[in-house]
Amino acid sequence: MNTSETAISDRSGDAPIIRLLRIERFRGIKSLLWRPSPRMNLLLGGGDAGKTTILEAIGLLLTPSGFTVLNDFDYYGRNVEPGFQIEAAIALPDACGADFAQTKWPWLWNGEEAVIPSIEESDKPGGNDSVFRIRVKGTPDLEAVHEVLQPDSSTANLSAGLRKEIGLLNLGARDDDDRDLRLVHGSALERLVGDSSLKARVALELGKMDFKSTLDELGRKSLAGLNSAFEDSGLPSNLGITVVGSKRYFSTSMVGITSSSGEVELPLTVWGAGTRRLAALKIGELNATKTPLTLIDEAERGLEPYRQRLLVSSLNRTGSQVFVTTHSPTIVAAADDGGARWHLGNNGSIGEIRSKHLIRLCREDPNALLSKLTLVGEGATEVGFLKRLFEEALGTSPNQYGIHIADGGGNDATLEIVKALNQAGIRFGAFVDNEGNHDESWNGQKEALDDLLFRWDNGCLESNIVPSIPDDEMPAFIEEPDGQGSGQRLWTIAKRAGSAETDFDTLAQMPDFRATLLDACLGSVPEGLPPTEKRAYQAHAKIWFKSERGGRELAEKTLASTRRKELTVGFLALVNSALQSVGVSPRSEI
Repeated sequence: MNTSETAISDRSGDAPIIRLLRIERFRGIKSLLWRPSPRMNLLLGGGDAGKTTILEAIGLLLTPSGFTVLNDFDYYGRNVEPGFQIEAAIALPDACGADFAQTKWPWLWNGEEAVIPSIEESDKPGGNDSVFRIRVKGTPDLEAVHEVLQPDSSTANLSAGLRKEIGLLNLGARDDDDRDLRLVHGSALERLVGDSSLKARVALELGKMDFKSTLDELGRKSLAGLNSAFEDSGLPSNLGITVVGSKRYFSTSMVGITSSSGEVELPLTVWGAGTRRLAALKIGELNATKTPLTLIDEAERGLEPYRQRLLVSSLNRTGSQVFVTTHSPTIVAAADDGGARWHLGNNGSIGEIRSKHLIRLCREDPNALLSKLTLVGEGATEVGFLKRLFEEALGTSPNQYGIHIADGGGNDATLEIVKALNQAGIRFGAFVDNEGNHDESWNGQKEALDDLLFRWDNGCLESNIVPSIPDDEMPAFIEEPDGQGSGQRLWTIAKRAGSAETDFDTLAQMPDFRATLLDACLGSVPEGLPPTEKRAYQAHAKIWFKSERGGRELAEKTLASTRRKELTVGFLALVNSALQSVGVSPRSEI
């Protein structure tokens, strides 16, 4: 599993930073070890890969609430006996680190792990090289136990107060998630206001209100009847009604920010989801040195594309460590090198998208990183061909099953993309030509990907399909799409043969007819041709199959051939490997 840059950030004195996150048996994640970037972390991947689960694990670990409800679905496979663990090695701001160091001891961060510090280093409560190991355990009794792991193998309580000091801005995907716009314990608004006695004063004032007098006649009679029943049972009586708090909810949760819309003053909690999220983030930014960790699930929620771009720009400038999930191509394309992009695979692997080739893929085709599985065709022809094959195998678009077909931009570029993906632990597939070079590198990728990599034994798509088309099917094979006849394609053959005749029957009698047709398909340039004429010959390929539309046409004609089974059997392993990767049953034929 790849890691992000291990260089120590110079911002650790200003904001908490999770250096390492370890998740064991939590919800759908059996095991995950991750060293996130100290800045923005964009989590990508197909649906149900576990992106939201990672954010919810961090949220559970750092929740400022002293009351946590667990159920069996929080345990991997709903097996509560082994429990679950979420652990982080976290660098803390100077003030917060000092608070921890009063009763907890820091570990030394060596760039990869938290290690026991030497005696000389153990008196340093904070700093760029110090971390605390914190953990939440889910017990078999469905209890969440928060603790700090000490270098002497003991544990100490990680109280709700200390978790509040760390700070967490958690913007979930739910439309009703507006806690940071209210004076809820540990919310961004409460941290910003910083009035520790406000909750008590609000509760006192609310307690003075006479809610009982506002009841209608039926309500007063019902309350009186309840009071009598309590008296008869020896329960506390003299009942009234007022606003009460609980372990989980506080009376101040009713207090929030308002804003005027025209002449009407409205709570921000009733504005649109996107506006609520941006407002909460702005409150988090204004928390000065109390910059919290920020979690944003489905960052595009409620935001138009232009505001999605503004959000990404804002997150890249923030002093917080940020964790973001998204299914938005706009956000993927807008994310610059200020943070890190990570791809979470269905098998629980997580890899960083770092190479220039993967960054280019993010910008040019962001959907490639938002699917369950992406197959990289080396060019437009391969992309169109693959799309049509999968449509035939599935009876619908492969996108419906989370399979995306991307253009690698050439054989060499596709090799670099596949190598970078494998190095990052990201499992994609590929469909490429055999150009007779980089054999050792391609063989290495084949060992890693097995049937998810299809590479011809020799040549390319056209050079393997065209010679296999039966003679009696050749007129239909040459026919251009949409009923345009075959004039342009026959002209490219005649041009290369030096023939004045452009009808099929005459050209087909040439002994080198198929070889000349294939040269036209590939846009091959005859030897000795002046440079000024080369481009014209290369353009012949566009008249044939060198486009995504052409690739689809080539697949359609392959499927229509009487030799269909023979021509498609070579692709069956790739198709079935891709289908199995997304949980679809394999096919016996295409």
